[in-house]
Amino acid sequence: MDSNLKQNIIKIYGDKGKQWLDSLLEIITKIAKEHNLSGLTPVNNMTFNYVASGYQNDNPIILKIGMNSKALAKEASCLKAFSADDISP
Repeated sequence: MDSNLKQNIIKIYGDKGKQWLDSLLEIITKIAKEHNLSGLTPVNNMTFNYVASGYQNDNPIILKIGMNSKALAKEASCLKAFSADDISP
């Protein structure tokens, strides 16, 4: 796992961050199983979130997991609002 991610998570979240890092593989495995994800490959230079590229069925995806659920929810909302599928010509 990326050392920058580890350092940042522990610096910001302390013991809770350590626990999260220790359970991250289990979290990734659960999400992958629930959403039919495969070929997950961590990206380089992670800072505050775990990020991996992979596939959901045959569709390429990016998986992003973080401790700050409010920030991730806001980001997801923005991505939905600006998705090409929702924009009318």
